[in-house]
Amino acid sequence: MHPQAKQFLSESQRRSFAEGKAEGKAEGKAEGKAEGRAEAVIAILAARELYPQSTERDQILAERDQDQLDRLLGRAMTCASVAELLATR
Repeated sequence: MHPQAKQFLSESQRRSFAEGKAEGKAEGKAEGKAEGRAEAVIAILAARELYPQSTERDQILAERDQDQLDRLLGRAMTCASVAELLATR
C-alpha cells in the first residue's frame, strides 16, 4: 500500500490491512518451507541413487502438508524404492 494512502483509511481498515499482510507472509513462508522439504526428499533419493519417475517427482513436489513431508523425509533415507516411499503415505 502506498504510504500516503494510509491517511485515508480508518484505524480498523489499517489494522485489517496489516493483518492480511502478515497472514500472506506467513502463508508464503509455509509454502517455501514445504517446497524446501519436498526438494530435500528428492535430493535424498538422488543421493541414494533412487530416481523418481516424473509423476512420482510431481507427487512429491506437490505435497504441502508439513507432517507428511517430515514423514517422507525420514522414509527417504531408508526406503528401498521411490514406489515404497510413496506407497506408505
